[in-house]
Parts: sequence; C-alpha cells; structure tokens
Amino acid sequence: MHRMDRSDVDALRTIGAYLVRKEEYTLASQLFISINDIRALINMHVTAAHWNDAFAIASRYPKYNEDVYLPYARWLAENDRFEEAQKGFMFTYLLKAFAIASRYPKYNEDVYLPYARWLAENDRFEEAQKAYHMAGHDVEALWVLEQLTENAVKEDRFLDAGYYHWMLSSQYLERCVNNPQLLNKFKESSNKADCYYAYDAIHRYLAEPFTSRPPEALVNIGRFLAFQEEVHKVSRV
Repeated sequence: MHRMDRSDVDALRTIGAYLVRKEEYTLASQLFISINDIRALINMHVTAAHWNDAFAIASRYPKYNEDVYLPYARWLAENDRFEEAQKGFMFTYLLKAFAIASRYPKYNEDVYLPYARWLAENDRFEEAQKAYHMAGHDVEALWVLEQLTENAVKEDRFLDAGYYHWMLSSQYLERCVNNPQLLNKFKESSNKADCYYAYDAIHRYLAEPFTSRPPEALVNIGRFLAFQEEVHKVSRV
C-alpha cells in the first residue's frame, strides 16, 4: 500500500476543508477518515452542529471529549438552553479534572470528594457512592450504599435491594479484618441479598398479570423464604 507523504496529507486536508465549506459533509467525513484526521472530523461535526455524530466520535476517542463538549455547552447557551449549558460546562470541567486525577492519583480526593457530595445532594446516590470510593472516603461510600439499599426496599425494588445488599455484604466482609464486629452485618446483608433477590419473583407474580416462571419455581422460592429469618417487606403470606 502506498504511504502518503506529508504534502499529500496536507493537500487532502485542504480539500476536506473546502468540502466542509460547501457543506459536503459525507465526502469530507470520508476524506478525513482516510487520512485519520480525527480532530478535523470532530471540528466538522461541531461546526455543523451534528452533535450526535460528534458525541459518537468522542466516545471512541475520549481524548477529544473537551473538543466536543465545551463547544456543545456554548451552543446550548447561545440557544438559550441555559440549564443544559450549565450541566455541559460542568461536565467539561469534570472531564479535565478526572484526566488530571488519573495521571496524578494524589489529587483523587480533591477531585472526587466535591463531586461525590454534589451527586449526593442531587439524589444521584449510585454515582455518589462510586465517587466517594474514588475519593478514598469509604465511610461516606458505605453510608450512601446503605441509603441506596434502604430506598430500594421502600420502593419495592427488590431486585435492586438484593444487589445493594450483596454490595453491602462485600463491603462489610472487606472491613471484617480490622473490625470483627462487622461479621454479623456481613451475614445479615448476605442473607437479605438472597431473600430480596428471591422474593422479587414472587412480588412480580403478585403485582403483574404475567410471569415467565413456572408455578413449581415460585413454590420452591416460597419454601426457601419460609425457612429464612424475617426480612422487612418480604411477605410470608
């Protein structure tokens, strides 16, 4: 295969820019891809406000995120979509902060702790739990996970409740080495994880008109639950 020299690439890049000015975006896109000029491809989509195309490229090439999301936030502001623009600007700055933290882990707390608190204040607990963990604040991460678990049970989301209890049991198990008193909490959460996961099938059978589970499976689930310790919201009737 013939390898293009610098003059060939520059000539094709000039032709690509001409095609963009003529709004021949398909041809320009093919040309930029042929010379592997991702930045020019992104700039074309940004200039044309082809945001979905720009986002798709940024998802494949994260190093160009700022080249997409910052112009997008500005575009939102110019079109009086200020609330979305605010989120866009925040997302852009977070991307930069995360990039710094990934290169210099000593700044993880400075980056992730304020972000975790903001997420928690906005009821985005699952994301907050992960951010607290990244910040090295495992106590707060555990508290958020407990809130997630409690909310799932209150809202009858038993599959989620089982998953969160499983996560809690894993957290308690990790901490048992330094705090043996957490062993009981590990056992309790592990048992609740099994119970809520099992009970979800029965709850769906009672709440929804159809179920994919055969009757004998539901009977066996009921038998399993009957021999477990009482768990909040898991009916024995």
